Amino acid sequence: MDQAGKVAWDWWNANNVYGVPFRAGINTETYKHYIDFAAEFGFDYIILDEGWYKLGDLMSVAPEIDIPAIVRHGADKGVGVILWVIWKTLDQQMPQALDQFQKWGVKGIKVDFMQREDQWMVNFYERTAREAAKRSLLVDFHGAYKPTGLYRTIPNVVTSEGVLGLEQSKWVWRPDPRTQSPSLHANAGRPGGLHARGDAQRDEGLVQPVYNRPMSQGTRCQQLAMYVVYESPLQMLADSPSNYRHEPDSLAFLAAVPTVWDDTKVLSAASASTSSSRAGSAATGTSAR
Repeated sequence: MDQAGKVAWDWWNANNVYGVPFRAGINTETYKHYIDFAAEFGFDYIILDEGWYKLGDLMSVAPEIDIPAIVRHGADKGVGVILWVIWKTLDQQMPQALDQFQKWGVKGIKVDFMQREDQWMVNFYERTAREAAKRSLLVDFHGAYKPTGLYRTIPNVVTSEGVLGLEQSKWVWRPDPRTQSPSLHANAGRPGGLHARGDAQRDEGLVQPVYNRPMSQGTRCQQLAMYVVYESPLQMLADSPSNYRHEPDSLAFLAAVPTVWDDTKVLSAASASTSSSRAGSAATGTSAR
């Protein structure tokens, strides 16, 4: 899968980049910094998430953002740019928006907020994938229904993000279902929060949801393990470059771990609410990717 890779992602960490000679935020200099970070550690992409365009109009770029300059900087460093879009706006502006993205030289789109799986939306997925493929753009479906084989049919669809993800920790603190039933989920796509806190610290009043300075639940090791346990050929690095640099051992692992595997081994497992007698048999097989 040529378009697989790891992505330095801005939205979850709210662009909390520190120790830099510019004002961090949704602006060209910040995204060039993400690109420099990605290039230094061999990550393939960055994402420009919410804020790069005026909501409701994909052709109206925020004045602080110079997409051609960002894309050129990425090309010089070997790092691609992916643009986040709301599905409804993309549906309304698809031909002209995708043509513009291709002209800019971006590598793909992250399509968000579908959150349904009726026939109309299934058709939208396929139409988006095919139109993006015509322009050599990869597609990441966020807020997606479970994968059903579209990757095999239209391989520029690199991943679907359907697991209750790290963004939830920006506004609520509750047990993380991904630690309880990994065998039930196919794709994650947004781990890597290194400002990690456990339930005991929550109970002691040492942690609470903070939208602009979020924390991940559990441990750093758990966050790193998700890159192995959950299949997602396009894996996000949810934390900021500054926080990753503060944890060099974790960063070294993230630089080395692949996003696609030659072999998948499915372990015998059961959720806490399922009798062990109902656990499936251990099996091994070749990965779909």
